[in-house]
Amino acid sequence: MENLYPVFLNLKHKKVYVIGGGQIAARKLERLLHSEAVITIISPTIIESILTYVNNGLVHWIQKTFELSDIEDAFYIISATNDPLVSSELQKAVSPHQLVNFADDYSSSNVIVPSVVRRGKLAIAVTTSGASPSLTKKIKNELEGLYGEEYEEYVEFLMEKRVYIQDSVKDLVKRRKLLSLLVEDPLFRTEEREKRFQKIYKEINNNCE
Repeated sequence: MENLYPVFLNLKHKKVYVIGGGQIAARKLERLLHSEAVITIISPTIIESILTYVNNGLVHWIQKTFELSDIEDAFYIISATNDPLVSSELQKAVSPHQLVNFADDYSSSNVIVPSVVRRGKLAIAVTTSGASPSLTKKIKNELEGLYGEEYEEYVEFLMEKRVYIQDSVKDLVKRRKLLSLLVEDPLFRTEEREKRFQKIYKEINNNCE
């Protein structure tokens, strides 16, 4: 699966079905809950953590064994069960226009869910395309160290200043220079960022070259 196209999906209001109600399904749900998708679990039973999501109205539970007709209107389907019969039936049911992830069978999936390091708006995804989950985890841990919690506020600052610069600086050369300095100067990742920005903003804008 070397030719995968990396992409982040907007699942807001999209119908997502998770087949299975155990620990695998629970792990998949943890990532889905912040997506604002319309999430449905299909399983005869569910574990306590998933039941909490159901009781809180975060997901809908269809208490039954999976059938082919269950996923006709799905945008994205996750097979979160180790039952080979369910996986086999699901492969028959999935439309070419639907996205599907098999937790136990990467080769049958057309979507692989990467490990993600999140720092607010910053999201860094890592996958080995199923070759080595251990390496994926190792790289994710390294990235978490490189990009600490301070990046959450830093990225918000970058967005705010990008809008400000685009609105207030008409000279394209000066604009590009300011935007470049925001990511090159490590001071912008500290609490001194605003003072530093005001200083270079004035210096560059007052430069007539």
